[in-house]
Amino acid sequence: MVIPKGVLNVFTDVFKEYPSSVSLLTQKTLAAFMKEGHWESYLRRNRKLQKKKHDALVAALESKFGSTISVFGKNAGLHLLVQVNRDISEKDLMKRAEEVGVKVYPTDKFWSNPENNKYSSVVFGFGGIEFEDISPAVDLLVKAWTNTD
Repeated sequence: MVIPKGVLNVFTDVFKEYPSSVSLLTQKTLAAFMKEGHWESYLRRNRKLQKKKHDALVAALESKFGSTISVFGKNAGLHLLVQVNRDISEKDLMKRAEEVGVKVYPTDKFWSNPENNKYSSVVFGFGGIEFEDISPAVDLLVKAWTNTD
């Protein structure tokens, strides 16, 4: 944990009896990693990689689904909100995605009145997926979500 020097004494007094969930060895290793300037380098490298994955996912979704979806939050971190512009429930979207091995996340719990939403939407997380798996995953979703069986 990184704590500003100005509050370190207060923090130490308040939490002196609290057991840390991170080993001292891990904390010291991370501190050395940061002190030696590797943290900034890691962040720069990771930002570039995540931007590349983000752009690939947006491009694949928009080119393969066309106007049947709307993508929101295009520059909002490691997730995208995808609205499917046709009559299919969120539950069905989730089920079909799971059946082809693609993980998407529900949004209904974030809406105050989900029953009033004209179209269903799901959240895509791309932080943990490999770049080369993005396009094939979108291909699987196209088959799963456009199949009307």
